[in-house]
Amino acid sequence: MKYNWNEFKTNEDKKLKKLDIVDGLIHKFITYPILPTLVQLGFTPNFITTISLICGIMSFILISYDNYICGSVFFMLRYIADCLDGAVARLTKQTSEFGDIMDHCVDYFTFILFYISCYTKNFSNIFMIILHIFLFSSIIHYALIYRKTKKGIIYTLTKWIPIDETTFKWTKYFSTGMLTLFCSIGIFLHK
Repeated sequence: MKYNWNEFKTNEDKKLKKLDIVDGLIHKFITYPILPTLVQLGFTPNFITTISLICGIMSFILISYDNYICGSVFFMLRYIADCLDGAVARLTKQTSEFGDIMDHCVDYFTFILFYISCYTKNFSNIFMIILHIFLFSSIIHYALIYRKTKKGIIYTLTKWIPIDETTFKWTKYFSTGMLTLFCSIGIFLHK
C-alpha cells in the first residue's frame, strides 16, 4: 500500500499540538515507530480498535480478580491501540463513519467497564473526584476539537453543549491521554 509518510507526519504533528502531552509522547515514541510495520502487516484500523476493546475487557477482568498491575498495563495498552487505530486510518486513507463510531463506542464501553471496576473495588473518593474532573475536561476538550470539523460521532453528541474555546483551552492539558495515565497509575497503586 502506497502512502506519503512525510505528508502524514506533518499533518499528525499539527494535530498533536491540540492534544495533551501523553498523546504526544505516545505518538512520538510508539505510534510513529511501529506504524509502518502495522501497515505492512495489513493491520486495519478496525482490527486495531478490536485489539483496544480486547485490552479494555482484559483490564476489567484482571482488576476484578485483584490483579491490579496487569490490569493497569492492559488499560494503558488499550489507550495505545486507541491512538494507533486513527493513525493507521489516516495514513492508509481508510477513515470511515463506521470506524469513527466503532472507535468511540469502544472508548465509552471500556471506560464504563473501568468505572464499574472503580466502584466495585472501592477506589478512594479522592481518586474518583480527580477521575471525574479529568473526564469532564476530556469531554469538553474533544467537543471543542470536533466543533471545528463539524463531523463525527463526538460532534453529534456534544454540539448542544454551550462552551467557549477561550474559556476552556486549559482542557488540552487534562484530556484523554492524561486521564488514561492517571487511571493506569490509580489501578497500579490500588490495594
